[in-house]
Amino acid sequence: MTLLLLLGVALAQEGAPPPETADETTTEEEAPPLPEGTAQAWGYGAPAEEPEPAGPSAEPAADDPDEDGADSEPPPQDAQPTEPTEDEAPPAEALPTDARSEAQAMPEVTNQQVDWLRPRLGDLPPRDRGHTDFTAYTLEWGEVSVGLPNLQVGVLPRTQIGTSLPLNLLGLYNGNVKVNPIRVGPWDLSAVGHHYQLIQSDFSMRFSSLGVITSIMATKRWSIHLGGGYWRAALEGIPDLAEIHPRLLVNAETLSEVIDPITLRSQAVSVQLATDIRFNRRDSLILQAGGVIWAQGVRENVPDLSQVGLEQIAMVQLLTTADGWVDPRQAYVMSLAYQLDFRRLSFRAGVGLSSVPLAWTLRTFEVSYRFGGKTRIEERRQRQTWREQRREQGQNE
Repeated sequence: MTLLLLLGVALAQEGAPPPETADETTTEEEAPPLPEGTAQAWGYGAPAEEPEPAGPSAEPAADDPDEDGADSEPPPQDAQPTEPTEDEAPPAEALPTDARSEAQAMPEVTNQQVDWLRPRLGDLPPRDRGHTDFTAYTLEWGEVSVGLPNLQVGVLPRTQIGTSLPLNLLGLYNGNVKVNPIRVGPWDLSAVGHHYQLIQSDFSMRFSSLGVITSIMATKRWSIHLGGGYWRAALEGIPDLAEIHPRLLVNAETLSEVIDPITLRSQAVSVQLATDIRFNRRDSLILQAGGVIWAQGVRENVPDLSQVGLEQIAMVQLLTTADGWVDPRQAYVMSLAYQLDFRRLSFRAGVGLSSVPLAWTLRTFEVSYRFGGKTRIEERRQRQTWREQRREQGQNE
């Protein structure tokens, strides 16, 4: 055995390959393990092709970690294995064998359960600041409301502008703006402005108002709103109704034969009080009341209309002849309405009373179409997520 080892070392030094077959003198007893490096010297486990001899000027490859030593540095002796901190969860352990028999499969979601999870407006919580016409709240940024007859657009956060399209078509150009600059917790304060204007060759009519509205959420579902405003109106000349619309055949020349140019000027202060109860995202109950409490007017060449049966005209005479505080019973309006808000459409209807017949209908009945805004985008995403889950449920059945 010793002679065989010596012979192998000598052959390795001379570069001769080792013999491919074992010597005839090898016995059947197990040979001891060879020293490290001996197997490579004998050619066992060596690569098939011979490595290229490295000359004196050969440089080690930059990406060989054994040559440049970048990755062959031993770890520092004081390095300790890291232990999970309190914030890190310990590694998950396999379920013990004795507990696997007690494990139960997760129950499958049924179609009835998926339908129950459908985001219905009647089941969602109410919007805190959803109503915008009688409150200090405004449309959301990017939200649009197209109603009869008003068009409102949320142009900036807590800022909206609007107009009445039918009145514009009749030549009575108008616009309104509402800004909600103050919001402290459940309390909001807004400034509101309106302007109407009709200009003809021999006639002009202007109406402007400026007011404030404050709203406070008493609870998650109940809010109270209080507002007040100052407005001025002026009417001068003789209107040419034919210029407003061709079917109105009475023109200024015809009226000038009957009456002299009219002059009406009035300024007044009005107040309003409202409250709304929101049952859910869809249903709400609205109570409104308001009226004129102070007025002052000037009139010239206007006949006495107090004996005319039309109470609407009598109200005009009241506002143009008053000079101080006004009896609330002479200029009031109140209404109780129920509102339904669907995905896009909103309906409001109810009953009311007013000193001028049918004046309460302006606040009580409303139909509008809304789209855009952060809240409606979130609602659409909820519906899309539910539909995707419903579709996956149908595929899994």
